[in-house]
Amino acid sequence: MLRFRTLALGLCALAALVATPAFALVGTHGPAITSFDSRASSVALSASHRMFNGQALTTLTYNTAFSSTTGRLSSQFGAHALLLQETGLGVGMSAGAVAMYIVSQGERFANGVPKRATRFYGGLVPTAILGTIGGRVWVPVVAGAVQTFSPTHWLSINGYAELAPGFDFNAKVSPTALDEATGKDEKLSEDKLRELFDEAVSWDYGFGFGWRAGVDATFHLGEAFDLSVRGGAGNVGSDVGFNAQLVLTMRWDDIVPAVLPKK
Repeated sequence: MLRFRTLALGLCALAALVATPAFALVGTHGPAITSFDSRASSVALSASHRMFNGQALTTLTYNTAFSSTTGRLSSQFGAHALLLQETGLGVGMSAGAVAMYIVSQGERFANGVPKRATRFYGGLVPTAILGTIGGRVWVPVVAGAVQTFSPTHWLSINGYAELAPGFDFNAKVSPTALDEATGKDEKLSEDKLRELFDEAVSWDYGFGFGWRAGVDATFHLGEAFDLSVRGGAGNVGSDVGFNAQLVLTMRWDDIVPAVLPKK
């Protein structure tokens, strides 16, 4: 029974470490869209940094995008590593599956860059962060719009806005129940261990609403590379944060012929 008691107390202590409800994850998901350019399939590397209420969230992203033969549809899949700096450190991950579609476009330059375009996107970007601040899971459904204006063939200006309603899951640990358990020197049965765990740990969940908006400047560096500089604002929990992001996009496929002007 001693081993059961030790295991139970260990599980409760671990839950207290990684599941203290100290921080709301609403709005901490990785970038839903890394590249707004759907002329060809690509991979992208991104680094972003967000400041909010004296705290910081750094996100490193690897994203792969597959473009349709028409150049209108882009399916993007991203993996994000998160580092949250609050009173302590929190580390986590986020994964995204998002589709983006051009609903209207104007004329294109010789390299296929649209002079103007309107895009919509939507998908899922579930997120989890664990650490000294606690641990929570945030599962948003993202939906956004992008308006593109390209004054020249090597530069596109993208204004974007995103809404992200979702569910926030949280495990709460009762310090009183833990103190009572650690203060007892008695053998605990398996039923008693279950009762202790039920008393010490409770699960909570709620509905949250995230939002983001900003401006992106994408420099088209030939047919193979794009460099994007992005800045914007969005919420993290009940706070509003400001974000800066740098994206390097590398096209691993040829630009689809459908987006190139006819000669």
